[in-house]
Amino acid sequence: MVAAARCRRVSSVVAWVVASAGYAIGAPLPIVNAGFEDTTGSAVHFNEFSFGALPGWELYDDPAGLIGAGASDPFYVGTLEPQPAPGMPGQFINFPAGAPEGVRVAIAYNRAGSDGQGGYGLQQTLVGTPLQPYRTYTLRVEVGNIASGQALSGEFFDLSGFPGYRIDLLAGGAPIASDMSLLSGSIPEGEFATSTVVFSAAPSDPRLGLDLGLRLVNLNQVDPLAPTADLEVDFDNVRLSFAPSLDGDFNVDGAVNAADYTVWRDTLGSGLILAADANDNGVVDIEDYSVWASNYGMPTGVDYVQLDSIATPEPTTAWLAAAVFAAAYARWPRRSARTAPR
Repeated sequence: MVAAARCRRVSSVVAWVVASAGYAIGAPLPIVNAGFEDTTGSAVHFNEFSFGALPGWELYDDPAGLIGAGASDPFYVGTLEPQPAPGMPGQFINFPAGAPEGVRVAIAYNRAGSDGQGGYGLQQTLVGTPLQPYRTYTLRVEVGNIASGQALSGEFFDLSGFPGYRIDLLAGGAPIASDMSLLSGSIPEGEFATSTVVFSAAPSDPRLGLDLGLRLVNLNQVDPLAPTADLEVDFDNVRLSFAPSLDGDFNVDGAVNAADYTVWRDTLGSGLILAADANDNGVVDIEDYSVWASNYGMPTGVDYVQLDSIATPEPTTAWLAAAVFAAAYARWPRRSARTAPR
C-alpha cells in the first residue's frame, strides 16, 4: 500500500561529481517532449494509456526486436495518465500525487513471466547538440515506482515489485555516464524520486562533437520481494543542462583568466546575459566577480584546488560603483541626442 500521497524527492548523483561546489547550473539544453505530454502518432491510444513511440522519442530495446512496436503483449512502452482515486479528492490511482510534471508519465511495462529477456524503454538523440569540452553536463529524470491499482478497463495490475532501471547520458548513441538503478529500494511505492547523472567533458575526450542523447530503460529484472508481480518503471520531467566545469570560467575555454573577467565586466548588472552568473542568482554581480577572483589561474585538470600563489586583480570600491552605474545607465531608456522633429 502507498504510505504517503506526496512525492518525496530523493537525489542520486552518479558518474563522478565535480569537486568544486556551487557552480551555476547554466542554460538548459533542449529536449523534445521532456514531460511525455504529446502522444501524437502513438500506435495505440487506450483509455488512460498510449503505446508506441512518442514525438521526440524512439523505442529502445536490447536485444533489438524484443518489444516490437511497444504495443503488444507482453511488452508495452508509452505513457500513462494517472486517474483520480475514487473517494479520495486530489489523489490519483498508481501515483497518489499525480505526475511530477504535467498529467502524463512515460511507462515501460511488461507482464510477469517475461522478465530477464533484456532491457527496453525510450531514447532520444539531441540532434545539433554536441558534446563539448570544459562543460559539466547534468541530466535529471524523475523515476517512478508505480503502485498496484485498477485501470479504467477494470483490469487490476499487481505492480508491487520494482524491476530496476538505467538512465544513460549518451554521446554518439553510446553511454558516457549512467545511473545503474541506484535508487532501487529507496523509492516508496506510488512515488517518484530524482535521478541525477553528471558528466564532465575533458578536451581530450574522443567523443567530442558527437550529438548528445538520453536513454531511459526498464532493466526487466524480477524483484525477489515480489516475484509474481508485473514489471514497470515510470519516468517523467527529463532535464539536461550544462555549466562550466571550472567556477569562473565564463567563456568555457577550460581556464579562469582575464578573458573571463572581460565577460563579467561586459555583462555586469545583466539579468538576461548570464554567462558570468557564477552563483546562479539570476544577475551578474560582484559576488560573481568574487567567484572568478578566487579561481583565477585555475586550469582544467588541477582538481579544482585554489592556487594561492597566483595574484588576481582586485577592483577598487570606486571602480565597482562606477561599473555598476555604467551598466545600469547603458540600459536606461533615454532620448536621442538629435533634435526631435516638430
